Amino acid sequence: FKKVLSNKVNLSAFTGYSIAQSMMAMIMFLTSLIMIERGYDYLEVSLTVAIHVVGMFAFSSLIGILTDIIGRKYVSIIGLLILAIGCFITPLTANFYVITLGLFLIGLGWSGTNIASTSMIADVNPVNVRGRVTGVNDMSSGAFSVIFTLIGPIIANYSSLAIICYIATIISLSPILLLLSLKEPKPGQFK
Repeated sequence: FKKVLSNKVNLSAFTGYSIAQSMMAMIMFLTSLIMIERGYDYLEVSLTVAIHVVGMFAFSSLIGILTDIIGRKYVSIIGLLILAIGCFITPLTANFYVITLGLFLIGLGWSGTNIASTSMIADVNPVNVRGRVTGVNDMSSGAFSVIFTLIGPIIANYSSLAIICYIATIISLSPILLLLSLKEPKPGQFK
């Protein structure tokens, strides 16, 4: 386990994906509640979440192609930037279309980071441990999601969804520093 975490590529993958997954889970959960509170009906909330899920999965093949063309590092960074933009615009207004666009971008950003992180893990780990390392990545992202989904409502209770979203915006950008330190001269090849 220590050897896995000492690998900078693995650490970057874990960090990027854990942050993307946990920010997405927290904002998606809280936004649904806030929409109900603001008078949106269940159909509108469901439509917003459905469009968010479209962002998560509909463009996966294209993101995979992009990951193989420009590299895992850059797709992960782009994904985190899109996620941060989604977190930022979601609470700007009570307008249905702005909220829905925000959640769509959060899903799309998550997708980029997820695909890039999984590819990074596959690139640098031998086949005989790849499954275990992927499991650690999923476990880490799940743990972060539980923590932030519990902390988010506590903070929102004493402030607002906007504050949570702006905190999520900043947190979403934080893994970029680690990713920028990676050297990936060709897609999937790390020094």
